[in-house]
Amino acid sequence: MVYNYEEYEWGGKKYSVPAKEVANLCREIEEQEGCVTKQNLLERAKDEDSIIHNCFEWDNDIAGEKYRLHQSGVMLSSLKVKITGQTTQDPKTFRLYVNTNENPTAGEFRNILTVKDDAELYASTLARARMELKWFVEKYNTLKELSGIIEPIKDYLKKLDL
Repeated sequence: MVYNYEEYEWGGKKYSVPAKEVANLCREIEEQEGCVTKQNLLERAKDEDSIIHNCFEWDNDIAGEKYRLHQSGVMLSSLKVKITGQTTQDPKTFRLYVNTNENPTAGEFRNILTVKDDAELYASTLARARMELKWFVEKYNTLKELSGIIEPIKDYLKKLDL
């Protein structure tokens, strides 16, 4: 297979810098340091002349709050609940809170026990799950070892026109 390394685009969040320019910067970092990390990309962004400098929030009051919001989301995503009852022989463990908004940055978390009983919340959670499946396919589509699960997901998403 021949790959075209001249066509780049943003998936998900869009940035003001052309994707190709950021890809070239990442390639440069990879050549110099062996791989691209969050840390070495951030180090390049700190230079005010860097093409990606303005893609980052440099006001520490704002950035600090954003980081704490990220930590809050991680905390909510980490809570689990064990469900036991007459209908299950073995206890099952689930995430207690799920992001019910199709917009991944909205961070509207709801208790899974509430979501399963509310048609609107259930529908929005299902829509988000489908978007996450799409992202999973886009991220891991080239790994042949996962083709056994990726192909059925692609078929499912195609039926939904996603």
